Amino acid sequence: MLDRVPELDVVIPHLGGRSPISPGEFSDLNGQGDAEQPLIHYLRNRFYYDSCSYQPEALRCAVDTVGGNRIMLASDYPFRGELAVCVDDIDGADLPEATREAILGRTAERWFAP
Repeated sequence: MLDRVPELDVVIPHLGGRSPISPGEFSDLNGQGDAEQPLIHYLRNRFYYDSCSYQPEALRCAVDTVGGNRIMLASDYPFRGELAVCVDDIDGADLPEATREAILGRTAERWFAP
């Protein structure tokens, strides 16, 4: 579908579930099928993720796999409380400053820009 609709980007909530931590497993089980590119290409170039994960290790893994420029700040309000809790999650993940800035707003600015 992503090859047939090249302007389509997909946002996956809750840090993409297992997708950022299992691209190799998914490819091993399913192959490439009719896709023009390997799965990791789509994960890094066609999907966006929100930062709602509750685990700094999961966030760092997603950043390592898909890049901080694909992740946007998110909350699980009202379950986690105020947005400040989500910002604290980002700060607690010990990410490079450019990655932190991307997640806290630059990625969303780029995605929502006309």
